[in-house]
Amino acid sequence: MQPRQLHLLTLPRELRDHIYRHYVYTSGGDGYIFDYEARKLRLADNRPIDLGLMYTCRLAAAEMRGLALRLNTITFSTLYSEELRSRAGRWAFLLKLAHGTSSGEVPSVFRDSQCQILEFAASDPVIHDFLIENQPAPPWREDACDPTVYTHLNKEPWRMPTHAQMDSLVTSDKPMPKNFHNPWKHCRQFWETDKGKYRFSAAAAAIHFLGSIPASTRQHIRNLVLDEDHPSSGHPECHAQGLRPFCLENGSLRIERRVRLWETLFLTGQLWRSTVELDIWRARGPKTIWSRGMTKEIAEWMAEAALPTVPEAITLVIDGNPAPEVSSDVFRDVVQADAAWQTAIDRAFPPSRVSPLDFLLKTAVKPYQCKGFPELLKAVCNGDPSSRIRCNFDPGEPWDDGQIDEIIKANPSDDPFELADAWRQARWPVGFKPPPPLPPYYKMLDELLMTEN
Repeated sequence: MQPRQLHLLTLPRELRDHIYRHYVYTSGGDGYIFDYEARKLRLADNRPIDLGLMYTCRLAAAEMRGLALRLNTITFSTLYSEELRSRAGRWAFLLKLAHGTSSGEVPSVFRDSQCQILEFAASDPVIHDFLIENQPAPPWREDACDPTVYTHLNKEPWRMPTHAQMDSLVTSDKPMPKNFHNPWKHCRQFWETDKGKYRFSAAAAAIHFLGSIPASTRQHIRNLVLDEDHPSSGHPECHAQGLRPFCLENGSLRIERRVRLWETLFLTGQLWRSTVELDIWRARGPKTIWSRGMTKEIAEWMAEAALPTVPEAITLVIDGNPAPEVSSDVFRDVVQADAAWQTAIDRAFPPSRVSPLDFLLKTAVKPYQCKGFPELLKAVCNGDPSSRIRCNFDPGEPWDDGQIDEIIKANPSDDPFELADAWRQARWPVGFKPPPPLPPYYKMLDELLMTEN
């Protein structure tokens, strides 16, 4: 008597579901990655995803629909290719040209406030013409005071625009003087020859992918990881806001955004240099990351992640790997100290004591990192369950009130710039060399510049 053959569809539904889950769940739980060039998901080792079982019959297809997306985490990384490089570089240039310093305010909040004012200006022909004809900018930025250009650029900085789309964005929709020159529109060739390694953020990649698939498919996705593994273009610290529509659409979606301390945040601080200056700096073989520029990027990323416009489903992880112990040292010796200095300058120059101008000036000096930063850092250190920010290393302890008062007593001045000078002296010459397995600092700069063959 031959043994009875069992077929999948003859098994109980509960057992079939168990088989389906085992079939689609990736080995080791590594999940999927997004392949931008192919515009599709792949296994973490870059092999294609095999869902052949779904196509054996209609019943299996119906029972397995969306299961792979529900069970497997999708990981996105920053995007880089020769085609994307010039687009990302030009996009970064346009956004930086359109907006200067945020003077201690959360950067995206400051830009939004700017644009609200400029949208009003753009709606009034008299104000618009006045700005065009009487703008104080140098000739090469003559178009910078056209309000429509500012407002066009500020909307959705997480976009990945083509060169043609950027041309359209920086073209005014208002009548311009005959001699009006728009240098922003004619820089495509420059960015195609520039040697910078410009990237789009992992968040921008996720937004691009989610927007390219049907809502019926998106509803099955449960977990995303955004690995911000390199510096990227377009104010990346605020890009989580671009994921808001997808979180509202899918209440089961959870997103973890990881920003690397050493490879991303500490290198982002070098992007103020031109590629020529950066190449000269790299050639000098720097080995130390100096502390003066360490905290600013951390503070702004934390402040952006904590904004109420960012959904609760999105968390930020400051990733200290592969050197968590030294990352803890950086936070203890530099970041906690900078948070204390910001608190000190807030207490030394309260609104009731100083003029409105001095009150504004205090937020523009170096010790002032970003609005709300000391409180956000304290919440992270205390393990506040309401905080959407965490570190995967020990962030240390905040300075107490006595230590902050000592800063104020040691620097009795009515001038915030004198307190800033004292901060600079305290910061110099504090610095850190990237520890193994990280390469030397000058080698890390290779991730910002193309190398000659």
